[in-house]
Amino acid sequence: MSTRIDSSQAQVVAAVAACESMAVPHVGCLDLIAQSRDIVDVDPSTWQMAAERLQAFGLTYVDFLTAYVHGDDLDVLLHVCTASVVDSVLLRTHVTAGDSLPTLTSVYPGVDWHERETAEMFGLTFVGHPDPVHLLLPNDFPGHPLLKSFALNPRVDRVWPGEVEPTDPNSRARTRRKSLPPGVLAEWSTDETQA
Repeated sequence: MSTRIDSSQAQVVAAVAACESMAVPHVGCLDLIAQSRDIVDVDPSTWQMAAERLQAFGLTYVDFLTAYVHGDDLDVLLHVCTASVVDSVLLRTHVTAGDSLPTLTSVYPGVDWHERETAEMFGLTFVGHPDPVHLLLPNDFPGHPLLKSFALNPRVDRVWPGEVEPTDPNSRARTRRKSLPPGVLAEWSTDETQA
């Protein structure tokens, strides 16, 4: 078993070394929590080439592909592992709002669903994706729910949980200003007292 782990670690070291020529400096929130994981930051123009190199060096298992909001832009993450799923590399790129990335479905077929979900939730286009249909939301859904600029309408339109019903015999008069629910900006509120 130890020789399998050692060869797996060697694959990761070789794969990371092969991608070093494409690496770009990057500081993200993941750097603070993922110090034990190999992270390779690449330019969006070398995204597909870096994934091909990782796959060629034996990192053939796709764990996930996702994005997170970094300022006004997106950081896209691809986590790939060796066949033994012991060692892994996190490939990351920084994409400005409105840009796109080439699809990785020809390199990692298992990334198909992940790219569709990321496109739907964050509004990122994966150029060349074979089936870019929505997974969870209707095709005419306005906006992308995981962007910080997306208004959480149900939280604006409905009374926030925890309100005391007026018919409740144990109710007391409100003694402090009503706070907004998480994820709702003051300008989105329909309550005139919040404006």
